[in-house]
Parts: sequence; structure tokens; C-alpha cells
Amino acid sequence: MIAESAREIEAAIWPELQVITDPAAARAIRIAEERGFFWAALLPDARVDGDVLRLQRLARVAIATEHIETVSDHGESMVQFVLAECKRAEGIMDARASAGS
Repeated sequence: MIAESAREIEAAIWPELQVITDPAAARAIRIAEERGFFWAALLPDARVDGDVLRLQRLARVAIATEHIETVSDHGESMVQFVLAECKRAEGIMDARASAGS
């Protein structure tokens, strides 16, 4: 379900889920979202067995949005979607932290 190796860099983690071929993908996505992961990319035909949904979780790093450049309105819409998802994920994590305190 989650790709053999989640890519980890100092400030971010990117698990990849097979979205079409894995019947448990919807549940895995929901669980990942509860843990602060959010949408990063849909990669069509990224694997031999189908499409991949890449999620991401940032380690509370600031995103310098002033440096993001797009070449189309669609690209700008995607940037805004991902940034909104990031804020939503931060809200979930903040709520979990408050509930645990």
C-alpha cells in the first residue's frame, strides 16, 4: 500500500499510495491525514501497477510562497490548493496536540 520506501528529507516526508489498485487506499489516506499528511501530487502511471498519490508532511517549516512561480492559472490554482491543504493538515495536528495536552 505505501510504497516500499517513503522518501524522507530533513523537513518533509512523502509516502506514496497506489490509488487505483489498492482497495485499502481510501482508509490509508484518511489515517495519513489524521497524522498531518496532505496532498502533494497525483502521479499517473508512476508505477507498473498504476497511479500513485503522493502525500506529504512538513516538519513545521515555513514555505516561502513569494518564490513560487507558475506559468498558468491552473498552476496557480494547484499551488493554492496545496497551500490550503497544508493549513488544513496543520489545523488537524494542532487539534490533536491540544487534545493530548
